[in-house]
Amino acid sequence: MINNEINQALRSLRSALAVTLIAAIVLTAVSIPLYARTKPVTDGKGKMVYLNGDVYDGHWRNGRREGRGKLKTASGDVYEGEWVADQLITGKLRYKDKKRGTYEGAFRDLKPDGYGKLHSKKLTQEGHWLEGHPEGIVKEKAGKEKERLILYRDGQPTNLTIDTDGPAMGIDISRYQSEVIWPQLYFYTDGTEPDYRTLGADRGTVKPVEFVIMKATEGGNHVDRMLATHTANADRHNFVKGFYHFYNTTASASANAANYIANVTIDKDDLPPILDIEREGESVDSLVHWMKLVEKHYGRKPIIYTNERFYKMYVEGTPLEKYPLWYSRYGRKDIDRGARLFQFTDQGLIDGVRGSKVDINVIRRGTLHDIIKSKR
Repeated sequence: MINNEINQALRSLRSALAVTLIAAIVLTAVSIPLYARTKPVTDGKGKMVYLNGDVYDGHWRNGRREGRGKLKTASGDVYEGEWVADQLITGKLRYKDKKRGTYEGAFRDLKPDGYGKLHSKKLTQEGHWLEGHPEGIVKEKAGKEKERLILYRDGQPTNLTIDTDGPAMGIDISRYQSEVIWPQLYFYTDGTEPDYRTLGADRGTVKPVEFVIMKATEGGNHVDRMLATHTANADRHNFVKGFYHFYNTTASASANAANYIANVTIDKDDLPPILDIEREGESVDSLVHWMKLVEKHYGRKPIIYTNERFYKMYVEGTPLEKYPLWYSRYGRKDIDRGARLFQFTDQGLIDGVRGSKVDINVIRRGTLHDIIKSKR
């Protein structure tokens, strides 16, 4: 009886070991690809042949694709561009099916996603892409036809008219706008009074969002938790960016400025730095000091954002009056204090910002290009 129990136990153990060994072999085969060289590529440049037939040739870091590289899939499509953390971020896709042409731009999960251009013999499309299909406002040219703007929804063209005339309009966002569908950033009007409730609109005119201003920092150490995400997505979708600092008297002017400078990189095609003044108890001298420190660092004259109350309190008749103004006043558009940027509502409801109202802004004087290129 004892021997039978021992034998049964040994058989069970052998079965368990066999299952474990088979599982280990299968997992190893799946997780470890076949390489074109005897040792796995960890750093530097090298080639990997995957079990599914894909071949990657390019740069590596810590065993992941990082830097310039080319991927040829088993189906014959070829991706080439910049890889980060094993993902293609930007580059070119040449389809094996030549009728589909070539896409060049941003990617996510090896699908066109972001701003890019698809060119084939019959059609050229340039604009926003989402999960592999055109989305939002896209420039399109078929053969010898004249280029036109088309609004795509869920990859399908609509008949809505695109308005590119008049002053540029934009939005400002922060952590409160955590869900942004970037290709769907556009405004809607029915031709009489701006509505901006674009979700599902099937008539009227659509106007693109041309710039996005983000909250960057506050006081001496606070950084908006959505700053990095909003910045990366705005870049991927080719939006003009702006960054504002909310001044807080709990820290000195120098600390307020240092916080902004440490966390904000301003590219040549971005808006100048922006200071948000919306609290009592500020010192005009401290605010001027912030402006000077930031102007010296970036080589660009900062913009002041404020409303009527704080304009009268801190800007009017002070040295701050010489700086460009982004002025907020809801309900009245006849008073703008000479602002270059004007914020006229905080009640915007647009397709691209889900679950939250959004501030809407318009260029009041000059053009968006004028503001971007102004240095001093």
